[in-house]
Amino acid sequence: MRTTRGFTLVETLVAIALLVILMVFILTMFSTTRQAMRLSENHTNAAFLGRMVLNEVYGAGFDNMVSTSKRTYSLQGVNEGNPWVMNFDYQVFVQADSVYNDKKTVWVTIEWQEKKDKKKVTVETVYVKPK
Repeated sequence: MRTTRGFTLVETLVAIALLVILMVFILTMFSTTRQAMRLSENHTNAAFLGRMVLNEVYGAGFDNMVSTSKRTYSLQGVNEGNPWVMNFDYQVFVQADSVYNDKKTVWVTIEWQEKKDKKKVTVETVYVKPK
């Protein structure tokens, strides 16, 4: 009777196949997580830009708040040694209240290109004229 120690070729191939499937699954998870983090970062940057623009509008004074044409804000950075540039297009819309002359609604719409999709964030606030 012959006794052998170790694994057969079939057992080894099955173990390698399972390991490859597990590695593909793990790498796919990392890729998906990375994309979600990038999208979240872009939404955060767009909201921050919207807030910054609202502050500029507010700083102009109530009587000088006006709508603007589309403008571009470029954000630059480095990720893992690779430089990147993200362009955000934004536009300010100001609407005076038809009933109360001392109130204006201000919207800032920010758009950017994310791979094949165009993304959009709108920040809105109401300003009341100080007395």
